[in-house]
Amino acid sequence: MSLSLNEAAKLALDNGDTKLAGIMAQWAEESDVQRMMRFMGISGNSVTWNLEGELPDVGFRGVGEDWQDSEGVFNPQKESLAILGGEIKVDRFLVKTMGEEAAVTDQVTLKTKSLSQTFTQSLLYGSTLTDPASIDGLQTRITETSQLLANGATANGDALSLVNLDTAIDAVANPNAIIMSRAMKRKFSAAYRDGTFPNLMLQPDDTGRHVLHYNDLPILTGYGPGKNTPILPFTEANPGGGTATGTSIYVVNFGDDGLMGISNGGIMYQEIRENSDHPIQTVRLEWYVGILRKSEFAASRLWGIKDAAIVH
Repeated sequence: MSLSLNEAAKLALDNGDTKLAGIMAQWAEESDVQRMMRFMGISGNSVTWNLEGELPDVGFRGVGEDWQDSEGVFNPQKESLAILGGEIKVDRFLVKTMGEEAAVTDQVTLKTKSLSQTFTQSLLYGSTLTDPASIDGLQTRITETSQLLANGATANGDALSLVNLDTAIDAVANPNAIIMSRAMKRKFSAAYRDGTFPNLMLQPDDTGRHVLHYNDLPILTGYGPGKNTPILPFTEANPGGGTATGTSIYVVNFGDDGLMGISNGGIMYQEIRENSDHPIQTVRLEWYVGILRKSEFAASRLWGIKDAAIVH
């Protein structure tokens, strides 16, 4: 059974682990993308499954005729876990003079925020070719011509066409989210205020927040403004090897039959008390986590979008 981070936080709270519950709830709070993701627990360090390849042939037969044999094709797949985490080391002097809250808990809050943003970035851009210890994100995984769609063909990119976005949505089985940059979302917000496109609307999510939707799909932007690098800025290369002034939009099916996370043991919080050699207190956050794309139709990428107002 898969769980969202908020569902896992509630389970930890029911089990009396208030610290872990708080960490998981904050982890989800820092990224609307991760609030929607679900994570399946696995044993071991990897999971294997069969990806649908080709359907078997079927047809009609006449009376007295035999059926023709035909079998479908499955492509074996394997996903491995990566180790995401970090440590906080606090001198006992600070714990004594500042108190546990200021010296340790506030640092855990900042570490959790950083980890949440790092995982969101990796979900989009991660590549085991550039960082073997990381995970492969959507940009690395989406290579099929049916899922990797160009918004235009000009070297400097093109204004987002809603016709092309609709095509990207249709390329995903059971889509339930659209991921874009905050700058791109502002263009949708402007169109919503102007009443330019009737298929834009505000709807509440499961936390009660009113979220902008396009064709009933919530628009997600990863995480809020901060000092860290924003997701999907207008710095991508455009189709045809043009200038690096474009961005992408991802359409995703977050679910057990689409894109989901895998984990062994969930997010782990460990306090390592000081020892005689080192007068410090260490807190370690660690997560054995990976990404599972159950189908090539779990996500699509629309790229080559320039910084301009949306068009039909």
